[in-house]
Amino acid sequence: MAYCMRQDLVDRIGEDLLRSLTDRENAGLVNEQRVAQAIDDAGAEIDSYASTRFTVPFNPAPAIVKTRAIDIALYRLFLAHGYDPDSADASWASAYKDAVAWLKSVAKGDATIGVSTPAPQGDQMSVMVAPARMFDRSTMEGF
Repeated sequence: MAYCMRQDLVDRIGEDLLRSLTDRENAGLVNEQRVAQAIDDAGAEIDSYASTRFTVPFNPAPAIVKTRAIDIALYRLFLAHGYDPDSADASWASAYKDAVAWLKSVAKGDATIGVSTPAPQGDQMSVMVAPARMFDRSTMEGF
């Protein structure tokens, strides 16, 4: 599920930079397919961690999940464009690493996302096994 939208990416980095990251054909336009793929990949990565503790996809997505989805999607776009660790691109790698560290904390239960509904733990059923009852109303009659 998409936890962020194209406009969220534009709001963070601007239309020009988004175009630069996605327009490998030099068409002068944002490649919407690449943007959608980065957003979908970010959602899948978030779900892979969060599903250990919560029912996913989140609907609606908590604000922190949206923020992390933006960070992950932008990192994926920078990576596909040609990540340069010696440039300002390093801040996107750092944001991605922070997002993954937070997701790992969520998966372990050390961080919260603001959702109180935990994931179901499968179709587990408790069964109690005990010997036959020794005392009941009929065997205790007269006492």
